[in-house]
Amino acid sequence: MFPDGEKERNDIPATLAIGADYALSPTFRASASYTLFFEKEANWEGREKDLDSNSYDLAFALEFDASDALTFSAGYIYTKTGAGAKYQTDMSYDLGANTVGLGARIKLSPKVDIDLGGIYVMYTDQTKSYSAPPFPDYKETYKESTYAFAIGLNFHL
Repeated sequence: MFPDGEKERNDIPATLAIGADYALSPTFRASASYTLFFEKEANWEGREKDLDSNSYDLAFALEFDASDALTFSAGYIYTKTGAGAKYQTDMSYDLGANTVGLGARIKLSPKVDIDLGGIYVMYTDQTKSYSAPPFPDYKETYKESTYAFAIGLNFHL
């Protein structure tokens, strides 16, 4: 299954992204973006032919300056994957998702900030049916959720 030294292509697909920010007030901002991933045109050793379509992300975010030293943010990303049942395997699968994130920036001084953030990703379950006579039919369900937290220290020169 994995011969020693064998190489396999799994190119990063081209992307097209567009986004906009809008200041609703001096302390409140909104953002939106759209990203299209050209996976069907990438070279994945033929697996790209098993995709139903290219994938995309649609994202929205809000940012609020509570004071000169404290900023809060929240965001949402909808991910629609182009991977249908034919593409999915127990070794490699791709699921759509809904992601929410929260963050804060604390300005310690004019030259130092601390960023805090967290995300929770709720992937869309997908079930694939198998038939292998003389054995009974069976189903395999791909599902996942994940969360992450981050702390960053920024220095402004």
